[in-house]
Amino acid sequence: MKVYVVTAFRNRPDLLRPSLESIASQVGGNFEVLVGDDASDEDGVSEVLDDFEGRQGWHIFRHPERLGVIGNQATMIRDTPMNPEDIVAFLDGDDRFAHPEVISRLMGVYASTDVDVSYGNYEPDPPDEGCPPITWVPPEACAKPGGYRRWLRANKTPWNHLRTFRRRIFDAIPDSYMKMRGQWLDGGADYALMTPALELAGGRHFMFDEVLVLYTSDRPDAEWRSKSEGIAKGRRYTASRRALKPIPPLTEIPT
Repeated sequence: MKVYVVTAFRNRPDLLRPSLESIASQVGGNFEVLVGDDASDEDGVSEVLDDFEGRQGWHIFRHPERLGVIGNQATMIRDTPMNPEDIVAFLDGDDRFAHPEVISRLMGVYASTDVDVSYGNYEPDPPDEGCPPITWVPPEACAKPGGYRRWLRANKTPWNHLRTFRRRIFDAIPDSYMKMRGQWLDGGADYALMTPALELAGGRHFMFDEVLVLYTSDRPDAEWRSKSEGIAKGRRYTASRRALKPIPPLTEIPT
């Protein structure tokens, strides 16, 4: 079993470098890194990528045309061979792992067949009381198709950073969740992936109380404060998709 850290970004090399350095500093755990540049047009991005390209287990994707966050993420995942039990972990290119043992924590939790999805706690940097807290989703809310949607309408968005799931969960998400009229969604990537992921896991999810991610909170385009129509449109589109049935659990974790 291996963790694949997926980092999708566009521009902001000043934030990208510390993000990638936080991944490189991980100790323990079996992991590789997928870094996707969504057609950046700022100076300095190529230099940052050059410093990490060629490292063992690092895969740099330089997309010549914009795909958007979800297109960037999905393209990297689909182009990378993985085993069904492997773990996909999303770290935005302007955020950082909170400490060097995040990968080890993930490996420990996913050693159980009872976990197909996880999400965790984070710390805004700089501190910002407006950032939404994480919320525990009762497993029974996800046990039947449509149950999670009903729970979500009555509660705040539960998941934040770090969002992870097994590759087999990603492979079970229909294209119609990630694309609208054949085009990658332009906003709301977290909703578009985590909503079906929790439904497919059917209650086999884990929430970390521990802070795993340092979240760059002072960006004016931070999604939690953004009133972008693209994000709102993406979330509405995800909510309009049919609810998914849970897939069967793993019977064992191959060694």
